[in-house]
Order: sequence, then C-alpha cells, then structure tokens
Amino acid sequence: MARACVARSVSRIHITLIDLLGGIGRVDGGAGTTLDSPRFIVRTRAVENSSSIDAKGRYREIVEKCSRAILEMICRSCGAEVEVIEGYDLHVGLGAVTQLCLSTASSLASSLGLNIESWEIARIVNRGGTSGIGVYAFRLGGFIVDGGHRYPHDKQEIGPSDLVRAPPPPLISRIEIPINWGFILIRPRRASRIYGDRESIIFREASNIAEEEVWRLSHRLLMGLMPSIASKDLEGFARHVREIQDLGFKRIEWSYQDPIVWRLRKTLDELAIPYGLSSMGPTVYIPCLENECEETLRAVLKKADIDIETRITRGRNKGAEIYCE
Repeated sequence: MARACVARSVSRIHITLIDLLGGIGRVDGGAGTTLDSPRFIVRTRAVENSSSIDAKGRYREIVEKCSRAILEMICRSCGAEVEVIEGYDLHVGLGAVTQLCLSTASSLASSLGLNIESWEIARIVNRGGTSGIGVYAFRLGGFIVDGGHRYPHDKQEIGPSDLVRAPPPPLISRIEIPINWGFILIRPRRASRIYGDRESIIFREASNIAEEEVWRLSHRLLMGLMPSIASKDLEGFARHVREIQDLGFKRIEWSYQDPIVWRLRKTLDELAIPYGLSSMGPTVYIPCLENECEETLRAVLKKADIDIETRITRGRNKGAEIYCE
C-alpha cells in the first residue's frame, strides 16, 4: 500500500542565462542561487487502481500535469491525492513551477517506495529544458552553474522550459553559499508577470545579442561571481551581479519590465545598492550580509515610492527534503 509523503522544496534566484546564440555548439547555460524560502510543502499519496488526481486550489493545473507525467512512467494504474500545504506565487522569477512540479513528482515516487534521481524526474516532467538551476537547487542547494545544452543535438529551438523539450543540462559547478549571506527579495505588487507566449516572444530577441556580450558575461561569471562567492566576498559578488544586468539576455529581460520595476531599479541605483533581476522578473534581489539586510531594506522602503512586497531570506546549501509517514 502506498504511503503518504511530504516534500519541502527550495526556491531559487536565477542570475542569468549565458549564451542563447549557439555559435560554439551549446545554448543556454546559467547561474543561480538556492534560497531557503519561499518554498513549497506538498503532501502526496499514490492511489492504486485509480485514474483520478485529487488536487484542489490555485496550483491544481500544474499538480495534475506533473502527477500524471510521473505516474505514466512509474504506475499507470495509479492516481494521486495531492495537497499543497504551503506555496508561493507563480511566474515571479523564483522558479515556482519547477519546484512545485519536482516536489509533487518526487513525493509521489517516494509514496510508491521508489528512489528516483531528481535529474531523471525533471526529465520525465519536462523541467530543465532551458535552465538547470531549479533542478540542481532542488537536488543539491548552493550556488549553481549549469553548462547548457548541445545545439542542435539535444535542443533544436531556443525558448522557455515550459515550451521546449530537452533533458536537464549538466552541472558545471556547485559552490557553498556563505552562511552569513542573506538576500532581500522585492516585488512591485502591480508589476505584470512574464510567462507563456509573452516569454517565448522575448526569447526570440536573443538573436539581437552581440557575441561580445556573451564573452563579457562569461568573463563576469568565471572571474567575478564564482570566485567571489567561493572566497566569501559579498561586495565583489554584488558588484558583478549589478554589472550583469546590462549584459546579454539579462539586458533583454530588463527591457520588458514594467515602468514600476524600472522605478525600483532607479531607486536602488540612487542608493548605490547592487541588485539583480531574477529570471524574467518582476522580483528584484539584493545580496546582503545577514546582519545588515534589515537596515538595507529600511533604506529602500524609505526612498521607494511604490507598493512593494518584500522578504528577507538566506541562501540554502542543501536541496529539497522528502519524508514519508
């Protein structure tokens, strides 16, 4: 008889995609940081000799899709009971769809007593087809760099993970996040969310990226972000994050942000606070020393004349957790 199992996910900041031109035979590639919160907590139980997925609430569509994908591979005669106990907003730049899907599918596999590698689960439920940051954050935590996809062998078209089928990319590097680093997450409440067809349109603009931008971005990543976090140099890390905002695909992602997100950017520049846009936004993040995050946030709130939602969180050096009752 199947057990009830609970998955506790992570979330992630997606710092940047690296190369969407494919000129040297690879596309995508990315860097990002695992966060302790926000998170999903999902309770599931596989139901044998059933075809129904019992899921309710605002996440029902994603839960049903991911449940059916994993059960098609591991138990075609099974249905599922799924309850999302805790969650966070979709399409705000923090990787919610991947985390919810992997939490649901991994928990269902555990419910049936199966221990399936999260990379394989991601392939089954079609996550990681563009960026592997969310997949490896779920599995390992830490600061992640992935190596993208062979082009056009493993991936024939450029686009978001939701709409492009490809296996998750290889893991290139995982670095421990310093335990005294925090991250401020800021999202203007009235900012629009970019996903679906609109996201696909933005990916088509990747051809407008100059190859020199890809080189400069790669240099910032290899000789800036990675050694900064490895040597616990927050000032250097934050400075390189800020410089990346004007390079490559991140520059294009910024060009599609609402005026209210640009107003937040202008405020942060005036305060000389380094920041980044996570994925397609609209969430903006600020790296900070944990004991200085509240003071930094107070300075932003004092100057920013916009309605914003904020959270102070920390990096996480381990992946998701699953336990069964």
